[in-house]
Amino acid sequence: MSEIILEAENLSKKYCLDLHRSLHYGFQDIFSGLKRGENASVKTQLRYSEFWALKDLTFRLQRGESIGIVGKNGSGKSTLLKILNGTIKPTSGTARIYGKMRLLALGTGFNPLLSGMENIRVACSLFGFGPAKTRELTESILDFCKLEKFIDAPIRTYSSGMYARLGFAIAIHTEPDILLVDEALAVGDISFVSKCMRKIKEFRGNGGSLVLVTHAPYTVRSVCDQAIWIDKGQVKSQGLCEDVCVDYENEIAGESQANASLYISEDLDSCELDIPESIISGQGLQVRIQIKSKKQFSGSVGIYLSVFDASQSMLWYNDSQHDGQMFDLSKGETVFSVSYEKINLAKGKYFVSCLLYNETHEERLAYLLNAKNFIVEAPSIRFAAGIIHQDCKYNIESQ
Repeated sequence: MSEIILEAENLSKKYCLDLHRSLHYGFQDIFSGLKRGENASVKTQLRYSEFWALKDLTFRLQRGESIGIVGKNGSGKSTLLKILNGTIKPTSGTARIYGKMRLLALGTGFNPLLSGMENIRVACSLFGFGPAKTRELTESILDFCKLEKFIDAPIRTYSSGMYARLGFAIAIHTEPDILLVDEALAVGDISFVSKCMRKIKEFRGNGGSLVLVTHAPYTVRSVCDQAIWIDKGQVKSQGLCEDVCVDYENEIAGESQANASLYISEDLDSCELDIPESIISGQGLQVRIQIKSKKQFSGSVGIYLSVFDASQSMLWYNDSQHDGQMFDLSKGETVFSVSYEKINLAKGKYFVSCLLYNETHEERLAYLLNAKNFIVEAPSIRFAAGIIHQDCKYNIESQ
């Protein structure tokens, strides 16, 4: 049987929105806790101005596994990490940690008046390392974070990116069994984030376990085995990483669809997109643009088509003018089509936006933002990470 390194059972945490009432409830809970059996209802029922920041969360993490926690701001993700790290106590439920844990959250654990070097030494001391080991770890930390020029400056002078660099370097090099990461990598530059992802994969390969909080499902897919989607303190989806990420992206996609906008100039009667509701990854895709125009345009109409994922990150765009093609638009009805021979997108929901312009992008005939969406289904059950599926062939050329 695999070794369990983290157990969370029915974790719940409630807060009060009113400070004075919160203090009153606190004293009330202390005194009721002194009387055996009278504290149970306080833990399970909400009183006036209280809300559940986290409610009945249960999961297990084995050594070498990783779990991603996704959800919008205020969903309870950071509350969970604070409970796991021991910063706050749960209202009810238990969390059991069987190993050394490090929390990586922006600004957490640093003394802003001390220098970066002094903070490294303090961290190593708190983690129980002696002088010789501290010198060894300091060298590795400085080599990784590349902050030698600023390492003797006070932490309060650091940018958020420098905070993230130093925090991650300390956390990953001080020999944790479990690494908790709370959005800290979101402020790093691309090269450093890539470096951190490689280090996390190396850490996992050596038997380390990871709990990752992020807004980016692609990050979860790349480094996590399982995932939990939390919304307003409640678990909405839990299980395999791919399934949970798809559920979360579909929710975001629904919000994006609600924010769809449409602009049609006075020169047109209508402009609509027609696309399939779903395709299989690896199949082709055709987008049809149906236009009813009040007048004729000769050789001056361009088409700009863009595709976004559920989080509204642009995946690609095509501009007919850049491709050397401008079109006639007849008075009355005209139908354009844009065809893609093969779409290798991962499973999920995607959005299509279209701009129809006359001569330049500034002279817009129609603009359809998030006008249509289509679903990509995976051809088979298989491991998936990243944005696209790309098939390949394996051969042994020599042996």
